Amino acid sequence: MMPRLVANCLVLLLALVSLAAACPERSAYAEDGARVRALTAWGQYAEAEALARKVVSELERTNTPDDSTTLSATTSLASTLSARGDYVEAEVLLRRVLTGVEDKAAKGSQLDASGRIELSPRNEFEIIAAIDKLAAALRNQGKYPEAEALSRRAVAEQHQAGLCPPGAECRPFAAMIPLSLSTHLAATLALEGQYKEAEQLLRRVVADLPPGHGPTGALAVVLTQQAQYTEAESLARQTLAGAERRLGPNHPQTLESIAVLAGVLDAERKYAEAEPLHRRCLAGFEREYGAEHPTVASALSGFGLHVLRASGPEQAEAVLERSLAIREQRLRPGHPDIAESLSRLGEARAARGALREADDLLRRALTIERESLGIDHPRVAITLTRLAVVLHARGEDAEALRYSEQALAIQEKRLGPPHPAMADTLELQVIVLRAVGQAEQAAVAEAKARAIREQRQSR
Repeated sequence: MMPRLVANCLVLLLALVSLAAACPERSAYAEDGARVRALTAWGQYAEAEALARKVVSELERTNTPDDSTTLSATTSLASTLSARGDYVEAEVLLRRVLTGVEDKAAKGSQLDASGRIELSPRNEFEIIAAIDKLAAALRNQGKYPEAEALSRRAVAEQHQAGLCPPGAECRPFAAMIPLSLSTHLAATLALEGQYKEAEQLLRRVVADLPPGHGPTGALAVVLTQQAQYTEAESLARQTLAGAERRLGPNHPQTLESIAVLAGVLDAERKYAEAEPLHRRCLAGFEREYGAEHPTVASALSGFGLHVLRASGPEQAEAVLERSLAIREQRLRPGHPDIAESLSRLGEARAARGALREADDLLRRALTIERESLGIDHPRVAITLTRLAVVLHARGEDAEALRYSEQALAIQEKRLGPPHPAMADTLELQVIVLRAVGQAEQAAVAEAKARAIREQRQSR
């Protein structure tokens, strides 16, 4: 292993020396770009950002907007900003990069027989990569419909350009493109609540890779959302073991795998096993990114919900309040993740008996989710159910019943039986229906809930 590593380093060094002799100015920028990427990978974000801004500023003074070196440096700066959680500026830069690579590709190109610009394989690759990176920036900001449209465009252009599907004979630089594009599209679809299509895409990607490789963690998340817990837990454990073996215990990808497994265990109500995993990934993310990073806020949100379910609202509220504070500070107004924190904090307030505060938080969450995710997203159903619980506790049973019916309609459409969330909503309806004197309807809802529970137990 070590002799091969040394040999590779020598080859790289000779290549850099040759490049420097041929084009010293470009070589210097290439070395700076490599240093920016390395600093970002090592978590030294402030130093990486400062160097990246210096390089971009120097290049923009002397080069055209579609200069390859300038576009590459701008992409590196955007990647560093994304790693720091500065998603808004990253989006602005990546839109500029996409425009630049498209303009550069169009210069000197000819039209084919159909009137379409005939691009070189390298230009095709650069455009698709720029589209994919912009889609990721939009996904980070919760702009899921636009992110989905861009990801679908990238997949379509990959097919149209002939960048090959898995298993075919590929151009070397294109071999992994279809797999990564499909994975990124699946990530957006999952965030939009389109779990079935996301699952299908991820299964195809995983099937084309060796066991233990590929987006098995993402597949575990999608399966958890669909209450396929046994397979989800197996995949999550497999993903974590592979990450620890390849990357070590403290790498960000390992920490993400820990968070995935903790989420699956929480869904299975294996709280004792999940708690140390939550604490481990939270501590790791704080060490890696700092205390105010959006990734830390996500870990706090998951841990807060865990504490709420496992131990009660007293400790959970402080954790969820911190998650909300970070998200409101670091994310754009109207981001779906802000709504998630509001909704979970609303549940915690309700569990403590602070019903008016809970009502306010949940209505704020519902407004954001409907606007950013759509009226029939599964997360909307979760918030509707939480709000129905609060309204019932306040004696407003007619409105509680209305919200629970809306939640159930979404769950039937987007999740389908026998999802346990439907049983939870039906059991809430039983309580509310009995409170308003509708005993027959309560009996029907109770029978449906029981059938779902029995169907899941028989699996």
